[in-house]
Amino acid sequence: MMMQPSTSALIPSAPLVVVTREAAASATLSAALMNYGYAVQHYPVLRIAPPADGGKELEQALAQSWDWLVLTSGNAVRSLQGRWPRGAQIAVVGPMTAALVAEFRGKVQLIASAGDAESLLAELSPRLHPGARVLLPQADNARPLLVDGLRASGAELRVVTAYVSQAQVPALQPPWEQVAAVTFASSATVERFCNAVGQEVLAKLRQRQVLWAAIGRHTRASCEARGLLPLCSAEQPLPEALAAAVAQGLGAKPR
Repeated sequence: MMMQPSTSALIPSAPLVVVTREAAASATLSAALMNYGYAVQHYPVLRIAPPADGGKELEQALAQSWDWLVLTSGNAVRSLQGRWPRGAQIAVVGPMTAALVAEFRGKVQLIASAGDAESLLAELSPRLHPGARVLLPQADNARPLLVDGLRASGAELRVVTAYVSQAQVPALQPPWEQVAAVTFASSATVERFCNAVGQEVLAKLRQRQVLWAAIGRHTRASCEARGLLPLCSAEQPLPEALAAAVAQGLGAKPR
């Protein structure tokens, strides 16, 4: 695979950190990394696309009344574009998702304490009365845990594919021999990054002891399963915490 210099936010002689998301979706992480003195190159291995029906099912669902709207990602929030269903309380997976809801003038009633689907399910289920109407717009490849758990709790659940997550191989390759760390914001990005770069590049990165950084426990588990070591992870599911974990792993201090 060709190794080309990047034209994106590179600082001469600064350690290079690869962010595996699009720049628009990772501005806070990129800014935090650069505050530690790192150069940042985006290498987005996922592309977010509309669902096959163009969003018609989601539009129909949003026109109905719901007791709860459950949002598990920023992409799910963006798919709604501020179209909040009437009467619905909003539950979200973590503080990043909550902040994005606020940007679209929504009001969050529940933020999962651990920033994952397990804690969201555990904390939302006691609030659901039998037959509570719950709308869950999510990715086409979302884990089934929330769907199964909410149905088991007795909720009247409507699951809608709000967006599709597609694998892609970015045209611009980082100078892999200069990379100090690679960050991951989801388990899906771990798998698709490995597929995108190929075994030869992965082997060289492992040999050079590149630092791998995961934002949560499931992402960390995916890294471990792929043999991506050394490995660090964020203490909280926040971009600033992920940048801090990278800095601690590489030994940098904020400017």
